[in-house]
Amino acid sequence: MKRILIATTIGLAVLSAGCTGTKENGNPTPTSGPAPTSDSNSASGLETVKPCDLLAEAEVTSLGLKYPGEAVKVGTAETCEWQVSGKGGLSVAIRAKSGITDLNLNSEKVTDTKVGK
Repeated sequence: MKRILIATTIGLAVLSAGCTGTKENGNPTPTSGPAPTSDSNSASGLETVKPCDLLAEAEVTSLGLKYPGEAVKVGTAETCEWQVSGKGGLSVAIRAKSGITDLNLNSEKVTDTKVGK
C-alpha cells in the first residue's frame, strides 16, 4: 500500500509540476521556469517539496486525520504522517533522488488514487 501511495504521490507531483491546466486545443503548455538539464546532479524540483505541505488543513481534517502531520524520515524518503488515534492514518513520502524507473512494483497491484489538490 505504501508503494502505491508513494508512486501516486510522485506521479501527481511530476504531472502537476510540468504542465498548466489550459484547455486550448487540448494540449498542455509548459510552465515557466528553468529548462531541464541532463546533469544527474541537478535538483529534481521535488527536493523543495515538503510532504506535510501537500495537503491543506481542511483536506486533512475532512479525512478525519489529525492536523498538522508529523514530518519523519523513512529510509531515504521525506515523509509526513497524519494519524487517527487508534485507527492508523495516512503517510506520504517523497524520494527526490529516485525516479519512476527506480520503483520496484513487482507482484503489486497498482491502482490510481486521487490524493489532495
